[in-house]
Amino acid sequence: MLLNATTALSDGARLRLRLPHRADRAGVRALLLGLGLETRDLDLVRALRFAPRERVVACATAFVGGTERVVAVGAIDLGEREPDLLVADESLAPGAGAALSGALRERSLRDAAA
Repeated sequence: MLLNATTALSDGARLRLRLPHRADRAGVRALLLGLGLETRDLDLVRALRFAPRERVVACATAFVGGTERVVAVGAIDLGEREPDLLVADESLAPGAGAALSGALRERSLRDAAA
């Protein structure tokens, strides 16, 4: 599964996997708060910013209640097999965590080999 793509989850919901935008900070904050996790603005900025030759950060969005929401966020260093950051709200989008994790792994290994 590639980043910058849309895929269908097992319940039929559409999940969009993509690189994060600056405007995603509010959505990521809402995701974390919805899961009972707190973060500072500086931590969010650092988490969503990355050096493309070293690391991949991505988010997953889905339509929930008629609004596109960030339902997962993750990060992985190039060449690694598992993300070192993966947060997903499976109650909003069942399977989002696995889909994002797979896309991050694929991108990490592909970009490391290039």
